[in-house]
Amino acid sequence: MAQFHLPSSLDLPDRNLADSFKKWKRQLQVYMEASGNNNKPKQRQSAITLCKVLEKVEEYCNPRQNEVLQSFRFWQVPFQEPFDTFLTKLYSYADSCNFKEKERMIRDKIVFTVTGKQQELLL
Repeated sequence: MAQFHLPSSLDLPDRNLADSFKKWKRQLQVYMEASGNNNKPKQRQSAITLCKVLEKVEEYCNPRQNEVLQSFRFWQVPFQEPFDTFLTKLYSYADSCNFKEKERMIRDKIVFTVTGKQQELLL
């Protein structure tokens, strides 16, 4: 059975939005026809299209994280609330940093941020 390439990614720039969508829609229609999906039941056609739409929406909603920016934000978290809240916030920020040693980075952030007697106890 012949393999057909899926339409290119749906790219909706600020300019030429209508033209971009029209081109993508035409590619989808050609793909559906060439792959024989137009001969399948409408429910199957919808499922195929929906699957791709959901994949693209998920990519849009979960963009690739900028690790440098996330790391910067992690190191800028101030210690101004109860320790439990501070620690929870650090774990949340660390999750998006992709640290190789997350626990160590959190420990170091605590040691560098907490001051006075609390810092002495940690050392």
